[in-house]
Amino acid sequence: MRRSIAGNLAKKFQSKITLKRGGDQANARSVIAIMGLQIANG
Repeated sequence: MRRSIAGNLAKKFQSKITLKRGGDQANARSVIAIMGLQIANG
């Protein structure tokens, strides 16, 4: 899923959505934060 799509989808919910990769985590509502996790597409 593209990062921008994931961020926009997360904004539709009132819940706090967090993505985790290894020891790092990011707010799923922030495309910049998602990019900071350096998650590859696929």
